[in-house]
Amino acid sequence: PTEFWTRKLARSLFGLFPRLSVEEQLELREAMGEAARPGANFFVLIVLSSVIATLGLLLNSAAVVIGAMLVAPLMSPILGFSLGIVLGDIRLTRLSIEAMFEGVASALVIAVLIAMMSPIKGLTEEIMMRTQPTLLDLVIAMASGMAGAYALSREEVSAALPGVAIAAALMPPLSVTGIGLALGEPEVAGGAFLLFVANIAAISLAGVLVFIVLGVRPQTWQPETQRRIRQGLIGFVLLMLVIAVPLGIIMAGIVEQTDRRNEIRQVLTRRLEAWEVELVDFEHRIAKERLTVVATVRSVEMIDESTVNNVAAALRERLNRPVT
Repeated sequence: PTEFWTRKLARSLFGLFPRLSVEEQLELREAMGEAARPGANFFVLIVLSSVIATLGLLLNSAAVVIGAMLVAPLMSPILGFSLGIVLGDIRLTRLSIEAMFEGVASALVIAVLIAMMSPIKGLTEEIMMRTQPTLLDLVIAMASGMAGAYALSREEVSAALPGVAIAAALMPPLSVTGIGLALGEPEVAGGAFLLFVANIAAISLAGVLVFIVLGVRPQTWQPETQRRIRQGLIGFVLLMLVIAVPLGIIMAGIVEQTDRRNEIRQVLTRRLEAWEVELVDFEHRIAKERLTVVATVRSVEMIDESTVNNVAAALRERLNRPVT
């Protein structure tokens, strides 16, 4: 009975999606084979998107960074790799991997050179946004990969591809990696590269799942083909599990920091309002287990030392740690 209902549920699920005909599958295979081949157009777009993304990040311009996402051609070889896995096509898989490696190397070199020559050397908000990836970024990449694979497979929804390019956000973290290397910031470079690898892995796995649901199959089910497909799927799952561990650790740290900031805000607001003092903003940092809080307030009277000590005592009691 379990096997019966499992198969029935699978058939119902697969029936919700349109199936690609043999002709459509052949057209998709041919189109992805052309897109995955790293030609002159591919490298021109890689260089231009890397230049745009790196300068946009250094200038802290979100609009410019979005423009770089639209120009970047990295989505095609990634989904070509997914299609190669589903079809058990070694040639398509190899071409896609080569295109990805060559594109990534070119973009990194361009980003490093621009960051080294740029007079702007600071770490902007747009840069720092891409240095702490979480599990939510993995989910976003999965959804983007599914949308991209579906849009490539169905011509009637191909207009969604520019939106997919923006959601996937492949070039910005790669450019941040180059900026971090050029500025001697290994934590920035490592965090951004982790985000880039997570995006690639999630998009690839999402593409595999969508192509399977749409009915993409090898022309012949030989034992060797089945083995290659099975190995590819197992490799994807293991890679996702490995990537999910550091992303989960980073996410737990961010959640803890957010909870701590909310607790500090609650204590400051409640204590200061009792003395008719308005909280404007505050910062906090931890060094050697001691929490330091710097608060900017607005008051009609001078704030004496006893008021500050009372607030510090309240924070110590709430957070159970030394507070300055």
